[in-house]
Parts: sequence; structure tokens; C-alpha cells
Amino acid sequence: MSGGVVWITGLPGVGKTTLAAAVCARLRARGAPTVLLDGDAVRAMLGEAGRRFDADSRRGLALVYARIAAWLAGEGVVVVAAVVALFDAAREANRSTGRRYLEVWIRAPEAMRRARAADRSAAGPRVGVELAPEWPRDAHLVLDNDDNPATIEELAGRVLAAWEALGHAGA
Repeated sequence: MSGGVVWITGLPGVGKTTLAAAVCARLRARGAPTVLLDGDAVRAMLGEAGRRFDADSRRGLALVYARIAAWLAGEGVVVVAAVVALFDAAREANRSTGRRYLEVWIRAPEAMRRARAADRSAAGPRVGVELAPEWPRDAHLVLDNDDNPATIEELAGRVLAAWEALGHAGA
């Protein structure tokens, strides 16, 4: 099996990690070597460098996510990335690797998103509030989450169907 990247992006609180975990579980059930690359987990591992939230630091971290994902994909792993990373440069970096790539933009109602994101507020400027996001222009898939567990399972199925439609069956 060859690797690739399923890049799930959106504002904080839209359900990126929940969706990514569901996609990972389904890929693993098919025998695909899979890793969940969660933006919050990477920030925690980076220590002080992961605690900067200004626009330049966020942009740089988005490129770090893309580089990690490309490296792991090159090792034959399917990387399911759950990252805010709403910057064109990160998405362009993903597309330029020549690796298998599926871009998923997940959205949610504002009230739900704000309630979920409030529990995990980051210090500094927030994307979608003080920092304007660069919305995906060419996402392969745009999904809307209503925070219902059944919806997440349906959305995970749509992600896998899109992955397979791109010629990535089985991995």
C-alpha cells in the first residue's frame, strides 16, 4: 500500500479531530497503515514553539504539518491530518509533493463551533476572529457538521468514498 494525505481543515471547533479519528478507524479496519496528525497534539509536542499564535507562527506551523504529512506519506503511511492550517501555502505544499492527497474542508454552525472552541481557546489572535482565514478554493470535499455522532459516521464515509474516487482504494 502506498501512503497519502487526507488533509481535514476548518476553523476551531468544527469537528476536525472527531472526523479524522473516524476516518482513521475505517482506514485501519481496511489494513491501511494510518496515523492521525492532530494539530493540537503537534503543538503540544513542540513545547514553546507550539505556543505561538500570531499569524506568522501559525503560517509556519501549517507548513510544518504539511512537511510531516508528506514525510510520513513518503514512508507509505496514510496521514489523516486534522489541522486549522487555513493558509494557501500549506495546501499548495501538500499538492506540490506529488503524493496522494485529498483536501477536506469541514464547516459547522457558528453557535456550535464557538461553544466547542471556547473550551480550548488559544492565547493570541484566533483564526476566524482576529485573523482572517484563507478559505480553501479547491477542496476536493466540503462537509457540514451538525455535531451528531451519526453525521460524523456519514461524513467519514463520504471522505473514504472521495479517497477511493481519487484512485486510492484500499489505502
